[in-house]
Amino acid sequence: MTNKVFVDTSGWANLFIATESYHEQAKQWFQHKRQQNQAMVTTNYVVL
Repeated sequence: MTNKVFVDTSGWANLFIATESYHEQAKQWFQHKRQQNQAMVTTNYVVL
């Protein structure tokens, strides 16, 4: 069974925008989740 993690707007923003205050922490968090084979899910409301 794959664990799923919901990622909201701030999570994606911190990952993709280098000037965000938690950018480095977000990169590390996302990398750790990928190493654990955890699926990241979101909704259209978050992306738009």
